[in-house]
Amino acid sequence: MIGGIIAQGIVPEQAAPAAVYLHGEAGDLAAGQLSEPGVIASDVIDYIPKALKAIELTGG
Repeated sequence: MIGGIIAQGIVPEQAAPAAVYLHGEAGDLAAGQLSEPGVIASDVIDYIPKALKAIELTGG
């Protein structure tokens, strides 16, 4: 994810925390839909687009 953000022109110093935030947001969204104890890493991948959309909508 960091590499993808860098490829969009964001400097690494900003890309790394942005990727961490997006992973956390995706995990929170997955936990909200699936239940926190039941979330596994591959579930989080499915929620990355939703996390991106959530940030887009909130201006975050």
